[in-house]
Amino acid sequence: METQLLRTNNCISEQIEKFGDMVYRLGIVYLKNEQDVQDMFQEVFLRLFEKQPVFQSEEHEKAWLITVASNYCKNLLRTVWYRKTVPLDELCMAVPEPEERETLMLLLRLPVKYRRVLYLHYYEGYSTDEIGTLLHINPATVRTQLKRGRELLKTRLTDDSMEQGEMI
Repeated sequence: METQLLRTNNCISEQIEKFGDMVYRLGIVYLKNEQDVQDMFQEVFLRLFEKQPVFQSEEHEKAWLITVASNYCKNLLRTVWYRKTVPLDELCMAVPEPEERETLMLLLRLPVKYRRVLYLHYYEGYSTDEIGTLLHINPATVRTQLKRGRELLKTRLTDDSMEQGEMI
């Protein structure tokens, strides 16, 4: 039994090493709060440890983790006590480049339905069909949300650059 537990702990450690950053970034996109993201991170890997699902491939494992993390975040966002303002400053400290930090700040201000599809598409490299499967929504809806999210991001980028131009 102790050998089984040790082997399982090593497997979980390997999976955290392999997928931890991706799960953490996904939590940031949804929750925008360091402490809540840490709770989500622990819960996702605890569920992996408890359920010990058998995966067909590494992509299947990644998809399972994204689904569990997304569902946890969505459930947390639905709770009444969670409706509060979250300071975004602490999140951008993890992004070293100023241009990327500015884009991240604008992305995090978008509604969650746009944030999540933009993140999964551009940061994780998923196709619209794959995102639809992961989030349990129609791929056409994913494409619409990507289009609207890009338009909203572009508008906000343009507005911010115009405001900065007026200051100079």
